[in-house]
Amino acid sequence: MVQSRIKSIEKMDITDEVLQDPECIFQFPDPDDIGVDIMRLDEAKIGYENGPIILSGVNINVDLETRIALIGPNGAGKSTIVKALCGKLDIKDGNRTLNGRCRVGIFTQHHTDSLDLKLTALEQMIAKFPDFKPVEALRAHLGSFGMSGQLALRPMYLLSGG
Repeated sequence: MVQSRIKSIEKMDITDEVLQDPECIFQFPDPDDIGVDIMRLDEAKIGYENGPIILSGVNINVDLETRIALIGPNGAGKSTIVKALCGKLDIKDGNRTLNGRCRVGIFTQHHTDSLDLKLTALEQMIAKFPDFKPVEALRAHLGSFGMSGQLALRPMYLLSGG
């Protein structure tokens, strides 16, 4: 078996060229300290209006140090728990705490469906915020995410990879 693998490796085309992944560094500002609990669910029962309970006994606490990845098959309730946690879905029982100074931003896998992938990042920002002036401020904002003027002029699909 080892000899077979050695032969396979010897038949492979070896290239000296190494392709580097494009580098894009995101730098977010440090958030203001808005308290201990940002979002919290205690013994929550979650379900949609006039529907069955989907999740029960949910306990989750989000503070400024919390990082969460929700992983599971379709239909497991990942989006439902996020909606309940953020206050976009009423809980049927239990307690929810949502800090009034908290601003929630969610980027899902479906966000790219709402983008015009023929536009550059800058053009996309101008289309989204047409009254925002000056345009240089939008360029600076894109630059704060490590995007040079060059990258900001490339099509959005470079920034929205799966």
